[in-house]
Amino acid sequence: RYLMNQKTENETSQILHVFAKVLIRCFAFSASILMIWFIWLLACGDFGYQYFSAWFGLTKQEFVLENLNGMTELKLLSVTLFLVPYAAIKLVLHNMYKNTASDN
Repeated sequence: RYLMNQKTENETSQILHVFAKVLIRCFAFSASILMIWFIWLLACGDFGYQYFSAWFGLTKQEFVLENLNGMTELKLLSVTLFLVPYAAIKLVLHNMYKNTASDN
């Protein structure tokens, strides 16, 4: 096993903690955008349809379908880009602390 000195291990741990905090905040931000989008679609869907159908000539079904597709893409990207790396970093940190505790 490759042994890191204590200072390098602490620095790595701190950097990983910062990345984990950034990733979970990005995930929370994207989830809040998704919720706002969903609430807007429920509350103002007819207004949005009238507004955008004038520009793009969309039918009501196409308008709803495009919004649902966009929401699905945002959800998949949020999970893939923010939540999965967050979980991986947390797993690495857990294993680092577990190995450090067993070494002592």
